[in-house]
Amino acid sequence: ELVKGILFKVIKKSIRFYPFSAYNPCNTANGGCSDICVPLQSGQASCLCNVGGRLQSDMKNCAGM
Repeated sequence: ELVKGILFKVIKKSIRFYPFSAYNPCNTANGGCSDICVPLQSGQASCLCNVGGRLQSDMKNCAGM
């Protein structure tokens, strides 16, 4: 429950500060992310890891869960 609340706040802030265009890179193969994909204003995707995970050097995959 707490994790969902935190994720909701992150997404809510992203939407408030970065209005999305019609293109969402996260809609295709989760933006290449293994866990969480967040669309950026630039049209690119940023990857995040679930709680306990660590983003790897490729900036797409998570490990350590």
